[in-house]
Amino acid sequence: MPASPDTPGGTSGRVFAIQSLNPYQSRWTIRARVSQKATIRTWNKNGREGKLFSFTLLDSSGEIRATAFNAEVDKFYDMIEVNKVYYISKATLKPANKQFNTTNNDYEMTLNSDTQIVPCDDGEEVSVPSTSFNFVPIGKLDSYQAGDFVDIVAIVHETGDLSTVVTKAAQRELQKRDLGLVDDSGCLVRLTLWGNEAATFDGSNHPVVVVKSAKVSDFNGRSLTTVAQSSIMVSPTGVPDALRLKGWYEREGGNSMNFETYRGELTVDGGSGGGSRDWNLLSDLEAPGIGTQAKPDFFTCKATVTFLKKDNFMYQACVTEGCQKKVVDLGNGLYRCEKCGREVPTYKWRLLLSVKISDMTGEHWITCFQDTAETILGRSAEDLGAIKESQNEAQMDNVFVNATFNSWLFRLRAKIDNFNDESRLRITAVEAKPVDFADYGQQLQKQIDALVPSLPAELTSDEAMA
Repeated sequence: MPASPDTPGGTSGRVFAIQSLNPYQSRWTIRARVSQKATIRTWNKNGREGKLFSFTLLDSSGEIRATAFNAEVDKFYDMIEVNKVYYISKATLKPANKQFNTTNNDYEMTLNSDTQIVPCDDGEEVSVPSTSFNFVPIGKLDSYQAGDFVDIVAIVHETGDLSTVVTKAAQRELQKRDLGLVDDSGCLVRLTLWGNEAATFDGSNHPVVVVKSAKVSDFNGRSLTTVAQSSIMVSPTGVPDALRLKGWYEREGGNSMNFETYRGELTVDGGSGGGSRDWNLLSDLEAPGIGTQAKPDFFTCKATVTFLKKDNFMYQACVTEGCQKKVVDLGNGLYRCEKCGREVPTYKWRLLLSVKISDMTGEHWITCFQDTAETILGRSAEDLGAIKESQNEAQMDNVFVNATFNSWLFRLRAKIDNFNDESRLRITAVEAKPVDFADYGQQLQKQIDALVPSLPAELTSDEAMA
């Protein structure tokens, strides 16, 4: 619905609410605040090249995304400023590409040679709301899916070095920088900045940052990245949550604080080879704080068995259902379980196998109990017990030789154990599965894609080819 009389500054029509716009309207004008502005990006495909930038507009009814190409970039880029209010008319409206558009609007606009943009300086700008945020605590990012967009307010706890990668699509260099963001949920998440934002970012003094429309990734559990429609404000004023977090960080000890990190505890779809769960590297087990929380940390990784301890890898256990306690041989044909208080004429074999596993980043000793040990050794506990009782050392050696240098997909549980006032990290194999190499290839591709970014998706859109 129109909201006011004719607009000033040469624009035609009456002021419409953003949410009322649709492609079937020919005459309309909006009065909107710029809540986000992306940097200029270039594209080159099939011998054609160009440039574009996008920005997000806001009024009391909602948001809409606008994009300018080539000549319109030259005409409007310097004019458009974040938080300024403008009258805009005669742009092209079309259905929004939801893959790249983070607003809730069904449509988006493209600037053209007829588009008019006039700064609002008639006093009406006060009626246009400022940028709104829907902040998500870092500790709740695991409830969002990869590809979702979130608003974050956080402290820059760590600032990584500036590095350069080569984009996959255009084979051109692009600068990146990783930040470690924390908030009072007690968690840390990695945010990746790109291009000029990465090059110019100053993380000294641990500033507060507000990130609008950061993209969620499931790399290393949960991480965030900026995209074309993201915006970042450093040490913003007028954001109450930013002031609150800064005070909290300084009161609680600042950069001496420890935080929980995301490490790939994702939903599993049940398929062999690990399903949709992200895979880790053994070097992830070296990260500070692993296993120190109330709940254990879990990891999924492809690793190779490089050594198995044969000494004392199996024992005679109580036959009582649910009891796995080692029994004592009384020497009279009976075996006593101290836990159950019973003496019985039989026992069952239980496995407790220490295994060294390795990948390209390191190696670790892990403990494998019954089912996992049987999987790795390729024999049941009953069969192994029979070999042991027959004292056939050559046959047992052959079992261990055949089990060495096989690769498995391990599900590992890491927890700090305290014994005799000493703390040590105990890593237990919850599961070992044969490696599904098709799934393994997909996991490798995901990790490569996370490390070597593609060009922004907008650059391959139909618009960019126009």
